[in-house]
Amino acid sequence: MSYNVLLVEDDDLSYELVKRNLSFFPEFVLEKRASSVSEAVDFVWNNTVDVVFLDIELPDGRGFDVIPYLPGNPAVIVLTGNEHYAFTAFENGVLDFLKKPVTPARFKVAIEKI
Repeated sequence: MSYNVLLVEDDDLSYELVKRNLSFFPEFVLEKRASSVSEAVDFVWNNTVDVVFLDIELPDGRGFDVIPYLPGNPAVIVLTGNEHYAFTAFENGVLDFLKKPVTPARFKVAIEKI
């Protein structure tokens, strides 16, 4: 089985780290990188995703603003450098919360939850 992944991340270094970590899990296919809330919402209007890695602080809003637009019930994993978003993340039904920078071992734990 393969999983279509949307990565909502505006920071290039964080994007590269997640992309590298995903490369160890070939069943997870990175379909799109969105750098903003609007770009993510535009993508999910026309595409199905199984997994969303979601940064919170984006140029045009909070990553949480993307969640209501996600069709189906994709697994959402929050990626952020700010721990104070954890409570809000879990209130929004996310599967996991990863604090940046994410270690490969911790990334694997999140992937295994899917």
